[in-house]
Amino acid sequence: MKIVREYEVFDEATQILMEHMSPAKVVRFWSEVFMGGGDYASLREKMFEGETADSLFEKVKEFEGAD
Repeated sequence: MKIVREYEVFDEATQILMEHMSPAKVVRFWSEVFMGGGDYASLREKMFEGETADSLFEKVKEFEGAD
């Protein structure tokens, strides 16, 4: 298993967001998450609602296999 550095995850996430959102929305999202303006716990609950560690693990395996 390869250990991925934080900046690599951040860069990949930024690229994905930029493909699907305007730059203004991406900046607004990051400011909410990183500047404390948003409620990360609430965001996390919405993002992972209904997910378990096992279901997320399967999604990661599926995603990594798609490369």
